[in-house]
Parts: sequence; structure tokens; C-alpha cells
Amino acid sequence: MPNQLYLYAAGSNGSGQLATGDTDDAHIFTPCVFADHAPGVLPPNTEHILAYAGGGNHTLLLLSFRPDEPNAPARVELWGSGSNSRGQLGPSLDTHRSTFQPIHLPLAPLNLHDHTPIHIAAGWDTSFVVLRSPTRPHTDTVLSCGGNDFGERIRQSSRYAQK
Repeated sequence: MPNQLYLYAAGSNGSGQLATGDTDDAHIFTPCVFADHAPGVLPPNTEHILAYAGGGNHTLLLLSFRPDEPNAPARVELWGSGSNSRGQLGPSLDTHRSTFQPIHLPLAPLNLHDHTPIHIAAGWDTSFVVLRSPTRPHTDTVLSCGGNDFGERIRQSSRYAQK
């Protein structure tokens, strides 16, 4: 039986970015909450926390899950919490989440349906996800979402850029 993984957080939490189930600041390490799971406990079959990225009021996680079938690759999922006021958690989540939720990026319209997230980064209200194709491992794709007030999304800057 594999070991159970736990995640705890402390600090500022005004937008629920610590994923403790509320927006109260945490002055001691407090269990994080994942959608539909007990506080502190990661979803079943979570193998590793691959990456963490914290923005001003949002958090991203990359989680790997044990495969369902022998010799199959691990499944990697992007999860997020906190503010999505600028679209920094992507189009699948509501404006505010105080628990970690899976983030479903619309990859099919971009012809990236077979790509897997391999890296994440976060700015104040911006997120970056690096995707890799299993059939073209040397051609990564970077997706950005969220604010672009200072050109951080590598596109023409708009002082009041929206989703």
C-alpha cells in the first residue's frame, strides 16, 4: 500500500490561495483541502507533487497520479486555488476557490489534446503552463493566462487586459 501524501500551508490567504477551505490567514501550518477530499489529504492515487507555483492571490500545483494499468505512464493534472479574477486559473474555474480544484485547460481547440503539463509558473495574477506532446517531446508549448498589465504574457500589453 503506497504512503498517503499530505499538504499543509501557512501565510496570507485573502483569496483562498492556501486552499484551506476559507480565506482566513493561517498563522500555523494548516491542512490544505482538495475538492471532495478530507483536509490535508491529497486525492487518491496521487504519487507526487511535481511542482508548486504561487502568485499574488492564486496557487498552482502539478500532481502525478499512479497509472490505472501496469506499464502505463503516470497521469499529470494541473490543480489551482485562490483568485481567478483575471483568468489566472484558466477558463474552467469560477472567480474564487478556497480549495484546490482540477484545472481543465481547453486544449482540443488548440490541437494540443495529447499534451501533458510538465512545468508551471505564476506571476502576480498570471499563470504559465508548459505542455509536452508524447509524440513530439522536443516541441514544448507554453500557455499563459491571467493579467497582462506589464506584458508578462509576451503579447501586446494592455493596461487593463482581461481574460
